[in-house]
Amino acid sequence: QRLLEGLFGADFTLYPEDRSMTTSATTLGSGLTSMLVLGLLGAAPPASAQTTEDAKLLPADGQAGDAFGSALATDGARIAVGSPTADASGSNSGSAYLFGAQSGAQFLQLVPSNAAPGDQFGSSIALAGTRVAVGAPLADRVGADSGTVYVFDAVTGSEALELAPADGA
Repeated sequence: QRLLEGLFGADFTLYPEDRSMTTSATTLGSGLTSMLVLGLLGAAPPASAQTTEDAKLLPADGQAGDAFGSALATDGARIAVGSPTADASGSNSGSAYLFGAQSGAQFLQLVPSNAAPGDQFGSSIALAGTRVAVGAPLADRVGADSGTVYVFDAVTGSEALELAPADGA
């Protein structure tokens, strides 16, 4: 299938150790966004390097318009992907997913315990050690659209911490 040119590369991560990268792309006609894991070919690729698609990551509950791939992070073994307009807990509440980098298999879906419509959880994401932090910039925990960052255990998926500004701004 062809890809929409405007969304490919909206966010990406490079892995210098194995000369690969991940990027987002939307399949033409379906509106469903996926992540592509690309391997760069050649010892010293030119600016117009050829690539191969190593894996295509899709969330188990993915729908058109979820913005899957808007944010991503990796530690080499896992890939964390944000989907801020997914409807996991209401319209545009958002969701985040963890995949095995080698297998491409989804092994966790993350949704905060107090998720609400419009939070856009999954707009930003970071992965380090056994923790994954996920941003919900429009969450209303201490004021309208004040934002919240959630920290989860990247192995079990349990919610460990919720961070919000003290003054609601």
